[in-house]
Amino acid sequence: MAEINLLNKLPRGKRNVSARQHAKTDEHIRVSREYGQMYFDGPREYGYGGYRYDGRWVPVAQDMIAHFDLKAGDRVLDVGAAKGFLVKDFMKALPGLEAFGLEISKYALMHCEVEAIGR
Repeated sequence: MAEINLLNKLPRGKRNVSARQHAKTDEHIRVSREYGQMYFDGPREYGYGGYRYDGRWVPVAQDMIAHFDLKAGDRVLDVGAAKGFLVKDFMKALPGLEAFGLEISKYALMHCEVEAIGR
């Protein structure tokens, strides 16, 4: 079976990730692993540095729908859904698709996209 990259339309950052990892302290890592406000919406040193919806997952959702030949009524589960951006974009890309997400972060669940609440 051929390998396929279903994330190839996701924008890539231009920052040097390896250079940043040496600047992180044990405290940065400890706080980040709580997956709370500091990780999602705090300073960049702790995680995303402001994880906001910008529609970047729409093309990814469309590619996944096409690749797996999904139809309205089918179900999709996003494990590690964070704030539900991909769940929202699955439902946007294919109305009637039943998209759900699992997330361990209470903060992310409390700050998820309105369209993803309860999903």
